[in-house]
Amino acid sequence: IARVTPNFHETYGSTGIATISLLPPAAIPGKAESVGRPVDSVTLAIVDDNDQPVLAGSYGHIRCRSDVISLGRCAEDQSTSAEQFRDGWYYPGDVGMLDGDGYLYLRGRVAEIIRSGATEVFAPEVAAAIAALPAVAEVAVVGIPSPQRGEEIVAFVVKRGTLAHEELVRHCVSVLAPPQRPEHIYYMDALPRIAGGKVDRAQLQSLALTQAMRRGG
Repeated sequence: IARVTPNFHETYGSTGIATISLLPPAAIPGKAESVGRPVDSVTLAIVDDNDQPVLAGSYGHIRCRSDVISLGRCAEDQSTSAEQFRDGWYYPGDVGMLDGDGYLYLRGRVAEIIRSGATEVFAPEVAAAIAALPAVAEVAVVGIPSPQRGEEIVAFVVKRGTLAHEELVRHCVSVLAPPQRPEHIYYMDALPRIAGGKVDRAQLQSLALTQAMRRGG
């Protein structure tokens, strides 16, 4: 704002409904971590896994509706997708929170939630904690099905220089709560990526499942 333009506006939206929220310049100093309030044409709610509204300050699934909402997606199976159109609501597949003033805060994608036992673990937060170790160049965290825990946490790490596995395990123990700690860690020369440079999480999950099968898990 100070160096580029005082007229900077931040928006959050999706192809299914266009603009969802707007953060104007005047609100940025006090709400810099948010993506603003829902625009006038959008009704927005934060709900739990059973589509029940959660309290202000609690994270959940974002859903919204509007007169300009799409009616669905062409030739796509929504049954396994976090992005859905259901009962007049559009679910963009994001996790968010509304504060007491009605400002929306994003946490990430629903697909990045790992349900480890009775705990919901957010994969990017685990990855960020592991990446704090200087000897870690890159890291990605995924969840795969586990008969004992519902899902188990698997980390893929690209080393920076020399990194002993025991050092990484000690780091995980020191910075992550027990439900957040990866059950398995694999090392790679580089993380696989899709178009646009995003990490290919589907390929990592496939690799993790292959390793689980080899272990007999």
